[in-house]
Amino acid sequence: MINFSKVTIVTVTFNAALHLEQTIQSIINQDYPNIEYIIIDGGSTDGTVDIIKRYEKNLTYWASEPDSGIYDAMNKGIDVATGEWINFMNAGDSFCEKSTVSKIKAYLAEEIDILAGAINYIASGKSELKKPLGADYKYDGMFCWHQAMFTKTALMKKFKFDTNLQLAADYEFTLKCYESGHIFKFIDLFTIFPDYLSC
Repeated sequence: MINFSKVTIVTVTFNAALHLEQTIQSIINQDYPNIEYIIIDGGSTDGTVDIIKRYEKNLTYWASEPDSGIYDAMNKGIDVATGEWINFMNAGDSFCEKSTVSKIKAYLAEEIDILAGAINYIASGKSELKKPLGADYKYDGMFCWHQAMFTKTALMKKFKFDTNLQLAADYEFTLKCYESGHIFKFIDLFTIFPDYLSC
């Protein structure tokens, strides 16, 4: 029997009704058979909740309530995650193809803690493939992208994101994992990072 590790995908969103549906469809149309999908909304008032309810049957869990920012919302997703692996595909982000998660299945069977891929950064109508920089650049800033990271959920539950950091909690998390001796693997598989998040 083929073992498909449960992968939790978390989408956090706040007043992003224009972008959320593409993200939801990108995830629910994945051909990987064991995905737990969680949406954490920050109490949106722009129709976001109506979109979430439209796809409620495709969700494992969702909530809409005020939070203290993106990392607080991401931590709420971590709290309810039950998969072996976790990925954050936030409102406006999309997997590059329906088989993205299936393509990383073999890597998830390896003795690693974090699988880090690349992103296809789209801005002003132009796209740029950005590969993870790797551990050699760990002290130069974010050396891998959270949209393209699959992390052992137990590790995320252990460290979580520091909500005191407004912009760099994902970098602080990855650096802490590396300095604690956790095993990274860097690959070229990529996800889409849209231009509305670039400003």
